[in-house]
Amino acid sequence: MAGLPLAGCSKSEFELAGVTGVVSCDGRPLPKANVVFQPNDGVGTTSIGFTNDAGEYELVFSRKEKGAIVGGHEVQINVWPTEENPRPIRLPARYNTATELKAEVIPGANTFNFDLATDKSAKRKS
Repeated sequence: MAGLPLAGCSKSEFELAGVTGVVSCDGRPLPKANVVFQPNDGVGTTSIGFTNDAGEYELVFSRKEKGAIVGGHEVQINVWPTEENPRPIRLPARYNTATELKAEVIPGANTFNFDLATDKSAKRKS
């Protein structure tokens, strides 16, 4: 046991890159959204961010490291009920459980903006 590394004591074994962006819905910033980047190959940890009131997010890989693993990702965005917002905007499954969102993280700084539309908005435009 003495030879085993302790979890969380060393830098990530993965190449990470910074990821920021803005999430909007129906043309307006989407506050308090959960943004998840899951590596396509299933190897490694997801990176997570939360949008502020302006819809801006920054991904975090671990408690000590920001960013996401370099490579392709499936992106999921959702808004969960909270005490202050018990009935949040309902996003279509194409942005979360059946996501169609993708991102290719490259070394260096990355910006991924997501402009989402509710089903109500899509019906109005038709």
